[in-house]
Amino acid sequence: MCLRPRASARVPTLGWKPVIAIGWANAAHFYSLCSIFSYAGFLAVDCGWAADADTAGFVAGLLPTAVLCGRLFTSILWGHAADRCGRRPSMIASMVAVTLGNVCFGLTTSLPAALAVRFLLIGALNGWVTLMGLCVLECAGEAMQPVVWSYVFATGSVVALLGPAIGGWTYAALGPRFPALPPSLVGGAIGATAVAVNVAWLPETKPRAASSSASAATASSSAIRAASPAAAASSSTLRAASTSFSAAAASSSYSSREGPAGKANKADAGGGARTRLATHPGGGGEGGGEGSGGGDNGGGGSGGAADGAARPPLSAVLCSHPLPLVMVLRAAHGCALFAAFDLVPLWCMASRYAGGLALTEEQLGTSLAAGAVVQVVFTSLAMGRLVRRLGLHASLTAGCTAAALLTLCLLTSPSATAERWWLRALGASLVYGLQTSAMLLAGTALVSMSNLLCARDPQ
Repeated sequence: MCLRPRASARVPTLGWKPVIAIGWANAAHFYSLCSIFSYAGFLAVDCGWAADADTAGFVAGLLPTAVLCGRLFTSILWGHAADRCGRRPSMIASMVAVTLGNVCFGLTTSLPAALAVRFLLIGALNGWVTLMGLCVLECAGEAMQPVVWSYVFATGSVVALLGPAIGGWTYAALGPRFPALPPSLVGGAIGATAVAVNVAWLPETKPRAASSSASAATASSSAIRAASPAAAASSSTLRAASTSFSAAAASSSYSSREGPAGKANKADAGGGARTRLATHPGGGGEGGGEGSGGGDNGGGGSGGAADGAARPPLSAVLCSHPLPLVMVLRAAHGCALFAAFDLVPLWCMASRYAGGLALTEEQLGTSLAAGAVVQVVFTSLAMGRLVRRLGLHASLTAGCTAAALLTLCLLTSPSATAERWWLRALGASLVYGLQTSAMLLAGTALVSMSNLLCARDPQ
């Protein structure tokens, strides 16, 4: 199967306003994840969840992990909600949950409450990860989705640029009682804006139900028959001939003695009918015309056949090649990406004795922001063009290979042992920005593969 967009285009199918709405939703979602990276370890120490910065890694890792665990139980449910209630209401509900989750997290000082807020509001009740692929494909179209994905990821990179910096600079700015409240209020404001933008600019893109399509096809066929008396008369003649032939065949006592040629003709006729139905699944074109003229008992030709055809079980669809491989690769890619998001800030804040860079909150936020500058430039200017030029398979391979090599460079960077903090931070931020950019390139290819596979498989 070719996983390259079918046609070239320069404008998304539904225009740029839905793309802005989707990008803003990604910004709200991404801020709720990445802003905490610059102060999670310090929050664990200040709230008494860990003894010191060198032992805060476990607790600091629990906070983003709670979000991912919450998604595990509701990702499929969000897909059903998008099909039943619509993409637009599901997206708006997700952004409302993100807004409430940011504000509530800033007001918590106990570890169980903080984990519960992130698990429930920012994780389980936030369906962005499930909805983003549907919305991008349906709003952009197959040809433009790599470019739109680059813009959507660029908004995430901008938030990755500002989020950790805002988190580090505003941490405990309103006092030590609720140290995480100032950056959380910023996240609540971004989430509220995402709600407003999606209400205003995100259209409903849920496909119409199959029954509605069948009814429309039947109505169109009836109109064609009414407008063409000659075709209707011909159809009546064919129905009469077919009925006479069936009656004669049923009353014949020698039907069991028919020769191989008769059987072959019947098989060819059945195969031809099946071919026409498979070629014209919507009841349109030539197959739709023949089916609609086949009589009232036929139910509109291919429309009636589609209603009676048995759909394969979900397990068979999920096991059809190459969808399982794409899902495994997306899971592995997500683990590697969030490992980088989690471990690099913890490494930067750890003491020199423990092998870290010993950066403060402000220094860590500045370092992560500098690394995100590389992401912004790459995702907004180069990534979409690169994916369209290389194709999805080559982009995935190149992104994963570059990310692996840059991870090794990050661990062996000479700047990690520099005496001045800004040299240590500069070396780490540069390699970190390149590494996450390569991971985003691979992620764009994987998400585009999933969208194309689902869009081109009618089952």
